[in-house]
Order: sequence, then structure tokens, then C-alpha cells
Amino acid sequence: MRRIFLFSVIVVIVLASCGPAGPASSRSASVSPSVPAAAATGSPASASASQNPAASSLACEIPFVSSSEITNRGDRIYSTGQGTAGFLKLPEGTFRPDPNGAVVLLPDQYHTVATPVLTGQYDTAPDRWWDDAAQRWLPVANQQIAPDGASYVYRLGPEIHLVTVATGADRVMFRQPSGFVAVWLVYRPDAVYFSINDNYKGGGGSIKSPPPDQVGLWKIDAAGGRVHRLVSSPVAGLMAGETTVWSVDNDSLVQKDVVSGKTDSWFSDPGRGMQLLGMDPVGNPLVWTYGAAPGAAQGGLLKMWRITGPNAALSFYSETYGGVPSVLGVNSQRGPVAVDSHGAWFGATTGLYLLDAGGFHRVAQAAGIPVGPCQ
Repeated sequence: MRRIFLFSVIVVIVLASCGPAGPASSRSASVSPSVPAAAATGSPASASASQNPAASSLACEIPFVSSSEITNRGDRIYSTGQGTAGFLKLPEGTFRPDPNGAVVLLPDQYHTVATPVLTGQYDTAPDRWWDDAAQRWLPVANQQIAPDGASYVYRLGPEIHLVTVATGADRVMFRQPSGFVAVWLVYRPDAVYFSINDNYKGGGGSIKSPPPDQVGLWKIDAAGGRVHRLVSSPVAGLMAGETTVWSVDNDSLVQKDVVSGKTDSWFSDPGRGMQLLGMDPVGNPLVWTYGAAPGAAQGGLLKMWRITGPNAALSFYSETYGGVPSVLGVNSQRGPVAVDSHGAWFGATTGLYLLDAGGFHRVAQAAGIPVGPCQ
């Protein structure tokens, strides 16, 4: 079997570790949201789409992984690979399942049921994303899809594969000579980028390390396929442009230049953990911070922020919770936030939310995760 259990490795690298008050400890939650520059709070469960001006102006369908059948039985969705894929029509808020959105594990890789069959990597938390250009469900994260939607990349052990969406043709782009798997993989217009960690967990709790000259961030040029190392330390996060990666280091948002190796700290919420959510339509990082709720014997406080510059942040949502918050699973560099001309979309157990120029609004009551642009 070639199953590579990478998710725990990626979490260690990219995400701040969650303590007892972190956002994933049990299932009950009491919610109190806030919007930009507003002190008043209320329950998102009590706000209907018809009361929301943002909802009435929307007329589109958004690719959506519905978690209604999961949350109705008390469980929680953590991955876009869970739930039922389909399309959520707005402003009505009606969900249309799409059987072509199903993925199956056969035998040690995820495959689409739709033909031509498209193959993705095995992970403990599989991914799905809607490729609007190709009108196909893909079994990978959005950062692994080419900007034109014609192809995508995935990892299989030490190999990086390139798949042509129209035909399903699959070829090996690169094989890591040390045999260690890439912990981060992203497809940009100019190249494919991947990162090799400096240590990996082995059997029985052992630690394995690749040769030093293999560790770091690597680039496979789109023209000619030349492979070369950019920096000698591992990198993971969300890539913006051709040289910038956003990530969380020691509970701070940092901006890394992959050419010079320079790292700049942009934002922290002292005493609180942080996770990177995505980018808004103009490239501002979106994060959440979490920690114990002030004055409470137990439970947590989650805040979501838009970062507009170094030490310049606007909190657009907050939530107190007794177990886990209502906002659904964070995949960090995999990108749970769908972005389009409307704004940035967020899924929650309480509905679908949109962050736009007017604030943070609930636009539908359906529980689930948005996985593409609303068209």
C-alpha cells in the first residue's frame, strides 16, 4: 500500500496547535457573531437570508459540499471530501446534489466516479474542488489546480503527478530522489512549487530526516520542467503572486519571500492561537485566532480577521463556543475559503456566509463548505 499519512505533518508545519480552548475539542457551540466596526452581537441562527440585503442581490449557484446529513446526526464536517457535493442556488438557498461530485478510494488513491476518471492523492482528509473552466469536480485542493483549470498536480509518495483534466492523462512530473514526500504542493501560472520537510515521523515514533540538500522549497518551471531549490528551509501556507507565501509561525501571520528568503511578521493576537483561512478577492490574508473566552471558566473565543497591512487588522466575526465553533473545518493551505467577484465565502453549521465590502453576512441556511465561485 502506498498510503501516505501527511495530514498530521502538514498541520504541525502550518497550523498553530490547539490547546484545550482551541476550536476543535467537542461538538456544542453557542454563537455570538460580530461584523466590522460594530459592537452589537446576535445569533447567526436567528438571521434569515431574507433579512439580509446581501442575500437578495445574489443570483448564482455556488459549488458546495453539503454537510446537512452529517450535522443533523450531531457529527461535524472537517474536510471537503466529506458530505455531498453539488450546487447551492442563491438567493433561494436550495441545494442540488451532483452525483458526479462523488470520490472513492480505490484502492489507495482517491478517484472521481465521473469519467474520464481523475485521480488524486490519499490523505486522511481528502479534498474536492469545482473546476469551473472544465466543469468538473477535481479530487484535489484548489491550490493544486492550474489557473486555467486545464490540469492539476498531486503527490503520490515521492512522486509529483500532473493530470490533464480533459482526458485524465496522468504523468510523473518529478520524483523526489530521497524518497520523501512533499508536504506542500501548489500550482501557479509560472511553475509548480513543492516543499520537503526537514524531518518526518516514522514507525514507532521514530524521526526520519532527508539529506540536507533535499530540504526546502522547490520549483518546477512550467517551461521545460527544470527543477531547482529556492530556499533551504521548508515552506507551507498560501501562495500569493509568484514570490510570496503567507503562513503562521509561532501564532503570528508572516509573509515570506521565496526568492530572498526574507520573512516579515504582519499580525498576532497576543496569547491566542492562529490559523490561516485564505485570501480575500484583493489579496488580503484572512485568519482566525482562538483561545479561552475572557472571564469564562471554560469554552473558547474565536475571532476572524482581515489583514490589510502590517499590524493592520479588522475583526469581522467573533464567536464564543463551548466545544467547537460553527465555522467549518480549516484546511489552511488547502483553502476552505472560496473567493470570487462577490467576496470571500465561508461555510458553517449555521449556514453559508459572505464577506464583502459591506461586512459579513449569512446568505443561506444550508450547512456545508463552499468549493468554488458562485456563477
